[in-house]
Formats: sequence, structure tokens, C-alpha cells
Amino acid sequence: MAKLLESVEIPARIKTIALTVVAVRGFEKCCKILLENGTDVNGINLYGIIPAQAAAVGLQLPILTLLVEYGLSKEGLKVALMNICMALSHYYEGDEGAFQAKRLELARYLLEQGADPNAQDEENGDLITIAMSLEENSELVSLLLEFGAVQSVDG
Repeated sequence: MAKLLESVEIPARIKTIALTVVAVRGFEKCCKILLENGTDVNGINLYGIIPAQAAAVGLQLPILTLLVEYGLSKEGLKVALMNICMALSHYYEGDEGAFQAKRLELARYLLEQGADPNAQDEENGDLITIAMSLEENSELVSLLLEFGAVQSVDG
């Protein structure tokens, strides 16, 4: 893969698509090769998804760590944390307790890296309201509060 990236001019958008695909699956070596060969850590694929969002959806802490190393933006941290807060355990196979622990681990990491616990977007509202709207997120709500989240007046 590395030789192909070095020998052929691949459009940036294609590299970003590849990075989002391998990020969600947790293919760390592939992610590293793509990043080492100039793939934009904050790039947006054809569907409007950034690599950090894909890694968050896949609950891939090693990939998020790698993306932070390569310069993940504050917006990237926000989008990843937003996706962690919206993740529902019934979309994942396996033990719900393990899912919750993984989600909390990723959320804590993103908050420690500077993700804003009061982040919001027009479509989903603020993080604390999102987390509070799902019964399974009580520990996530506590974590957001620990990092300074404030519930909005209308939330």
C-alpha cells in the first residue's frame, strides 16, 4: 500500500475515503501508512465524514490516538465526541457493559485531548442533552459534567 501511495498521484478525497474506511475498522497500520503519505487527518470524505468520526463510530481508541498525533483539529475532537455521545449499544454486537466501558474510555480520552464538553451542533443539540436523552448514558453524563459540561436551559 505504501509503495502504491508513493508511486501514483491519488486525489486527496480518495485518500480521505480510504482513511475513513480503515479507521472505522481499526486498521491501525493502514491508517498510519495513509497519514504518513499525506492524507489529511481532518479531511472530509464524499459523505461529509471525517476520519475521527469514523474511528469514534467504530469505537477505535488506537485510531483516535493516531489521528490526534497527526494533528486532529478541535472540530475533529468535537465531531468524534458527538458521535460517542450518540452511539447506542444495540448497534454493537457483544456485551453491553464492554460497549459502555469502551465508549467512556473514548469519551474520556477525547475530553482529555481538549474536546469541548459543551459542544453542540444545530442538528443534535448539545452533548449533555444528547447523553441525557438516552437512558444508557448516565455514566457518560457524569463524565461530561466532570469535564465542565453545563446543561442548557432549554435542554
